[in-house]
Amino acid sequence: MQVKIAASAALLLLNLAAPSWGGEAPGAYNEALKLHRAGKMKEAIAAYDKAIKADPRRAEAFVGRGEAYAKLGQPERAIKDQDQAIKLNPKLAEAFYIRGSAYDEMKQYDRAVKDYDEAIRLNAKH
Repeated sequence: MQVKIAASAALLLLNLAAPSWGGEAPGAYNEALKLHRAGKMKEAIAAYDKAIKADPRRAEAFVGRGEAYAKLGQPERAIKDQDQAIKLNPKLAEAFYIRGSAYDEMKQYDRAVKDYDEAIRLNAKH
């Protein structure tokens, strides 16, 4: 439970980055966050897809979509999105944290610990 709360809190912090986006991306990303907070993960994923299509360089949208996939019990897809987020911004502690949680769910504990350690290194609040 604590892991899910922390991951959701981390996702909400990423909302701060959205206003600097251009084009359709901010609206789609804000809509995705709204749906995500409401627990509508499938709809949130569709909105994250729009945000990513509008600006595929924004790591935050991959983080959010990956967390939504994780909440739907799709850890493999969550990992794939966090991999992309980390590739785009290797300083996003939230991406390591969510990916670590997905590895934990898949019982890949060594990988989970490695990602949790990196999340803590990047942001001690994790």
